[in-house]
Amino acid sequence: NPFVSEKSPYHGAILAVIESIAKVVAAGGKSEHCWLTFQEYFERTQGTPERWGKPMAALLGAFKAQLEMVKEDLLVNFAMAKVLETVKGPTDEEAKAYFEEHKDKFVAGDSVNASHILVDSEEKANELLADINAGKISFEDAARKHSSCPSSENGGNLGEFTRGQMVPEFDEAVFGMKEGEVKGPVKTQFGYHLIKLNSKNAAKTYEFADIKEQIKQMMYKERQQNAMRSKINQLKILYPVDKTATTSGFQI
Repeated sequence: NPFVSEKSPYHGAILAVIESIAKVVAAGGKSEHCWLTFQEYFERTQGTPERWGKPMAALLGAFKAQLEMVKEDLLVNFAMAKVLETVKGPTDEEAKAYFEEHKDKFVAGDSVNASHILVDSEEKANELLADINAGKISFEDAARKHSSCPSSENGGNLGEFTRGQMVPEFDEAVFGMKEGEVKGPVKTQFGYHLIKLNSKNAAKTYEFADIKEQIKQMMYKERQQNAMRSKINQLKILYPVDKTATTSGFQI
């Protein structure tokens, strides 16, 4: 784009125009004022429009069209900012009341920490399981040496996860195990797994202090969405839109 490039003689003008658009729009002015600023710059540096030639005139015409699009975007953003700046964030007391009323939403399901070894055949999985049970190799070393999963670098450790995060066959197997147990082979779409359950954590309700900021952020976003929804509904009443009308081929 010849206007945007820093090497372009128009670079200084385009930056000045963009800055002036924001000022003009914020003051309720028209984008023509920005266009005059741009045209004045060219008349000072390139001469009057009669001397620009057809290519330059066409380029400036395209820029003027883009200028209107930028103005529309700025107006939308400005209007949204005006609506959202009236929204106040919740107090600690309001967040606490929300927490007490919706405690059932703030429950961490039971989770596990597990490791696995992934191989491409049941025979290979059984061979490794036999060696692990016989003490010939540790589960972690077997994972580092034989597992095709990237977790092999960590001795097969998958970290902590809750129900539903793994494929069903793996999920069902691991949540039915006891801590320290090694189980397998478990067949999934990825291959054959040997699974070791490192630890199991029962479901628990979060303490308010632990999630206070998350609750306040969630409540604030809800208030912003409600404020925008309310404003849109007001505008629909003040400025009814014909739903059968079309713009640029798309139905409104």
